[in-house]
Amino acid sequence: MLFISMHNPWSYLKEKIAKSLEVNINEIEESLEYGDFAYPCFNLSKKLKKDPEEIAKKLSEKLKIDFIEIKAIGPYLNFYVKWNDFGQKVLEEINEKYGFNKINKTTVIDLSSPNPAHPFHMGTIRSTILGEALSRVLESQGWNVKRFCYINDLGKQASILLLGYQMLGNNKKPEGKADVWLGNLYFDINKKLNEDSSLEAKSEDLLKKYEKGDKEIKETGKKVLNWCLDGFKENWKMLGIKFDDIFFESSMKE
Repeated sequence: MLFISMHNPWSYLKEKIAKSLEVNINEIEESLEYGDFAYPCFNLSKKLKKDPEEIAKKLSEKLKIDFIEIKAIGPYLNFYVKWNDFGQKVLEEINEKYGFNKINKTTVIDLSSPNPAHPFHMGTIRSTILGEALSRVLESQGWNVKRFCYINDLGKQASILLLGYQMLGNNKKPEGKADVWLGNLYFDINKKLNEDSSLEAKSEDLLKKYEKGDKEIKETGKKVLNWCLDGFKENWKMLGIKFDDIFFESSMKE
C-alpha cells in the first residue's frame, strides 16, 4: 500500500523527488511552465564544480522515479507526473482496502426522468448525475442496483409539444439533435399560446384524445416521443449511464 496513508498526493510526489535527489524538499520547486516540479542544479554545480546543464542532463538519464517523467531543460531538471497512471494506482489501492463489499441486497434508483418536451435542463442534469453517483456508491458497497427511468409522456407539457409539432412541425423529421429541435418547437408554440388563449383548449383536447387512445394522435405522440428519446440517449451515452428499464406514463394507461 504505497498511497493510501498519504494525506496530500502533491506533497507525496514532491517528497519522492527530493529523496531520489537526496536534497531537502524545499529545494524542489513547483513549476507552472515546465512540468509539475523542477530542480535547479546550481547548488550541485557549486558543490561538484561542474556545469549545471551537464549535471541536469546526466541526472535526467540516470534517475528513475515511478509515475514521473524526467527531462533536462538547461540547468533545470523538470518532472512531469504521469497523472493517469498515478491516479489509477491510487484508486486501485483505495478499492483494495475500502472497496467492494458483499451485501447481496437489491435496491432501485429512479433517476434522470427527463420531460419529453424539451432538452435536458439543470434540474434534469442534477437528478441524472446524483442518481448515477448514488448508484455507483451503492454498487461499490455490494448492492445490486437497478436503474429505472420514468418518463411522463402524457402530461401537459407533452401535449403542448404535440400541438407545436402539429402546427409548426409541418410533418418534418427533426433536424440536428432531436430533443433540441423539438425543444425549439415547444418554445415557439408556447409563444403562440401566450398570444392566443384558444390554443389552450386545443392542447387539452389533444391530451384527452391521447389518454383515450385516439389512434392518429397516439401514433404521432409516440413518434415525437421516440425522437425526443433519441436525443436523451445521446446524453445518457455521453454520461456513461445505462438503465435496466425505462417506463412511460402512457404504458400505464394501456
